[in-house]
Amino acid sequence: MNSTEENTMLNLGLKLGENLKKFRLQRELTQEQLADVLGVSAQAVSRWENGSTYPDITLLPTIASYFEITLDELMGMENWRSEEQLKELLGQLEENGSKGLIYENILLLRDAVKTYPTNYELQFRLVNQLAFCEYKDGRGLSEEEKISFNREAAEIGNRILSHCTDGAIINQTTQQLCYIYSSLGEKEKAIEYAKKLPNIGCTDTVVLGDLYEGEQQKTHLKRAIKWYTSIFWCALINLADLGYRNETMSDAERIEIMKKALAILELVFDDGDYLNYSGTVSITHRYIADLAMSEGDYELALSSLEKAAQFAVMSDTLPENARHTSLLVNNLEYGPFNTIKNYDFTDCKELYDKMQADRYNAIRDDKRFIAVLEKIGRYC
Repeated sequence: MNSTEENTMLNLGLKLGENLKKFRLQRELTQEQLADVLGVSAQAVSRWENGSTYPDITLLPTIASYFEITLDELMGMENWRSEEQLKELLGQLEENGSKGLIYENILLLRDAVKTYPTNYELQFRLVNQLAFCEYKDGRGLSEEEKISFNREAAEIGNRILSHCTDGAIINQTTQQLCYIYSSLGEKEKAIEYAKKLPNIGCTDTVVLGDLYEGEQQKTHLKRAIKWYTSIFWCALINLADLGYRNETMSDAERIEIMKKALAILELVFDDGDYLNYSGTVSITHRYIADLAMSEGDYELALSSLEKAAQFAVMSDTLPENARHTSLLVNNLEYGPFNTIKNYDFTDCKELYDKMQADRYNAIRDDKRFIAVLEKIGRYC
């Protein structure tokens, strides 16, 4: 018997003891009274209940029959099977997420929340995936489908807030509802939910960094640095106003902000150590290229596209598992499930498609532009 099987048997033995005690107390029996019924000593019943020994296998049907339950109920097999099924489901969700199969996750989660109606973690995952989904059956979602998904997510999210008592899930759901209502054009309601969230100084990421010590503190802070890097990058992207809502900002200013975003990434990661941040670096260079074309700076556009291609290839050829080597995050593990995306095509394919835009017509015949297309075309 291997260690996994031994652990399984141990867990089932403990469940048997717990269940035996539970059903005995439900019948208002003492250990001595149950022992008399089964023809064993009170000490034997005591040892069964504390998990130090198990009943003879031939006694199990008698015990189950006496309590009018199934053998599965006595052994705790029903809960064990549910836990195994849940573990299998979570693994499938992570695998799908790493492949961009978000709609497939939605279908799985819709069924799962019926099976586990009080599992608010699964309900939150469904809210998250509904809001995150961009593609269905190989095509982009229509506006009507996006609205429908967001409405479904909002309904489930508010149901979570009405019944769930887990603070972490409540905060995660509240945060997601902010973005859902914003997408639905209900900005005031989004702001109302946002004001219910704790400020950045009141998070476990901040506080545990002060409380942990030694290696535990070091690992926590390195993970926090990666998290802060993502948040800072997102803040700079929003500040750059790539949606052109701020008429007072020039494209030259937007380019400078994008360069600051790259500087933040370069501060944390060495050039070859971006791993799952490679796609983020690629996108940032592509944003700069887009803006450079509007400024007529073709040299910056071409050099940015070359870098975007370099990191898109890096993103599409990530190793199965690796560890960061940069000083601020070294030894943190990376695996395929660290990258969750809402599309099932490669980063090179996305860059290739974006380079077909009319804005690039002025440099389309440049040999450097053609070389970039050829480079990323191999990964499309």
